[in-house]
Amino acid sequence: AGDDRRGRDGADRGVPPRAERSGGDRRRPGPRSRGVSAVESSPALAAGVIHAGTDDGTLVGIGLDDARERYRVKVGSLVRSSPLATDGLVIVGTIDAKGQGAVVALTDAGQAQWTRKLAAVFSSPALAGQTIVVGADDGSVHGFDRATGAPAWSQKVGSKVRATPALAGAMVYAAGFDGMIVALRAADGARAWERAIGHGVYSSPCVGSALVIFGCHEGHIHGLDAETGAVRFEAETRGPVLASPGSIGARTVATSTDGHVYLLDETGAVLARFPLPGGATQSSPAIEGEDVYVGGAAGLHAVVLA
Repeated sequence: AGDDRRGRDGADRGVPPRAERSGGDRRRPGPRSRGVSAVESSPALAAGVIHAGTDDGTLVGIGLDDARERYRVKVGSLVRSSPLATDGLVIVGTIDAKGQGAVVALTDAGQAQWTRKLAAVFSSPALAGQTIVVGADDGSVHGFDRATGAPAWSQKVGSKVRATPALAGAMVYAAGFDGMIVALRAADGARAWERAIGHGVYSSPCVGSALVIFGCHEGHIHGLDAETGAVRFEAETRGPVLASPGSIGARTVATSTDGHVYLLDETGAVLARFPLPGGATQSSPAIEGEDVYVGGAAGLHAVVLA
């Protein structure tokens, strides 16, 4: 119950059957659990290891093949940042008491490499070349050297930056709680443009077809010109848009807390609006071809766009 696969007419198409496992793998289908604290950020998979942060401030690595722990390290009081696994390092943001936090790097065996103290870091780190880019509750986007953690640059955006910055080419796009959107040069953090939309932005931007696309708490999906920041469109939904949109060529897929998946063209026109069983969703879409997968109150849903 709760699985849904719909075409443009909204008819139930059925969720596709589970793919057969090859090589005699006899693991039973369905969820398996490990004894860790609550995990409320997305895990990262690299080199056969799942890396996940927990609500007790632990970063844990679990082997995909045998479900055995590879490491378990206390990195802060709370982890809501999704780890970034890159070239033998695992990098994550932490939250500590009194609004403080850090960016922490471990080896993929759990050995400490470097720590840089900041305000609380809810943002997940992103990698631009050899620079780790991350937002923080001090209202800034920070760049650190991947290998050493040495500060590369810092740029004030506005109020808290909890969404993960989006990277495209030589640019970094970030959004603050106060509705300020900025484009920064990844090399030195220099500001290329800024745009105040006047509405709180909680989700990460999506960059596609020369547009920077994001939702806001007032229920709009915004499209800005990626090069200049000029407004290209503002599409309205019926509830706050808290999840990050996705891009399919020139089209945009976005979810709203009004309980619908929206398909927009490059001008922001709504091509289709698909209802989800169970209503409101804060899940970002996962896209495979013309199929969109999204979580909701009633479970996991699949929507067929074509």
